Amino acid sequence: MKRAITSILIGVSLTITIAAQNERFNYCVDFITSNNETLKADSINTQSQILSLQQKNNLSDPELDLSHQWGQRGIGNKWSVGVSQSFEWPGVYSARKKQINAEVEALTQNLSAQENELRMNIRNALIEYIYTRKLIALYNDQLARIDSLIIIYNRGAELGEISKLDVNKLKIERIAASRQLNEAQNTLTGHQQTIKNLNGGKDCSNELATLSDFPNVEPGNVDDYIQTAQIHDPSIQALTMQSEAIRHESNVVRQSYIPSFSVGYSHDYELGEHFNGVSIGLTLPIFSNRKKKSEIASRRTFIETSQEIVQSEIHNEIKTLYRQVVNLNTEINQYRAVIEDKDNIRLLNMALDAGQITLIDYLQQVNYFQQAQADYIGIERQRAIYMSQLCRWENWN
Repeated sequence: MKRAITSILIGVSLTITIAAQNERFNYCVDFITSNNETLKADSINTQSQILSLQQKNNLSDPELDLSHQWGQRGIGNKWSVGVSQSFEWPGVYSARKKQINAEVEALTQNLSAQENELRMNIRNALIEYIYTRKLIALYNDQLARIDSLIIIYNRGAELGEISKLDVNKLKIERIAASRQLNEAQNTLTGHQQTIKNLNGGKDCSNELATLSDFPNVEPGNVDDYIQTAQIHDPSIQALTMQSEAIRHESNVVRQSYIPSFSVGYSHDYELGEHFNGVSIGLTLPIFSNRKKKSEIASRRTFIETSQEIVQSEIHNEIKTLYRQVVNLNTEINQYRAVIEDKDNIRLLNMALDAGQITLIDYLQQVNYFQQAQADYIGIERQRAIYMSQLCRWENWN
């Protein structure tokens, strides 16, 4: 009974820990995204394009005409003033409004697609940062172990119990380990700079300090990911709205075959008399819409074909990513039991102390297990990157 309660408590504690680390990771992604200057510029540019689109459905400006003519001596002058306003057929404005709304939504979705891509880049940068931090911790442990051995072996060499050659071997091993550590630290500095650039050039070391492990999310059902992409992927939605905009544009063209008209008022003065009147004009759309329908149909076919291609590519990518994650999960489970067994190094230390293995054998065995642990961390990193791509339409929870 006690054992069962203990297992439950450990499970609950692990779940809380995983939820906390995922929450910290999501916070960092949100924080950096909010500070990204490129996304801010893209947002401003999108808003400018939206305002430009919304201007397309305005009425044309009123026209004011003034005229003055000088007559021969004794006849007098004459003048006129008039104002007119042109209108398209009312159905054109309604259809064009729907077209503009669809184009605005397409622009909004394109911006979301840019943000979506940015967030995935940020996730991957953070994953690389965590991966390098874990390697540095591994290399620091290795150096601490070698330093401890050097102290022991130096004392043994002074007492004449250990060969100076063994001390030198350890020092050479330490040089190699230090080089590994320095390379990892340089790589970490590069990742920090990349993340800082993504953060709009602002320091985010406090946020990064909270990240010590990869986000932990188990893959769901592959069909759910495909359905989520179909509904939420902004690149697909942008193409859908572009197709919708073209459909409304086709309706605009149909409505535009109806003549537009203008209404005006004029006032004339001639030979001492004032004249008031109205004017009505029609514009016959004989030439302006020629081949317009064919051009729109071609664009619509292109957009719909592009949408099918994008959907197919995303679906195939999801299936590939899902298989890769499942395969990596199998490798991780196979590695975990061996890698997390702390007896490996303890048993090697005991064998070395008992003289059952030589120093060279010891170093080779330790390096073997350390490389295996580095490979294990690398597999975790790759899995996290694949999950980042698989879950790019939502936060990790």
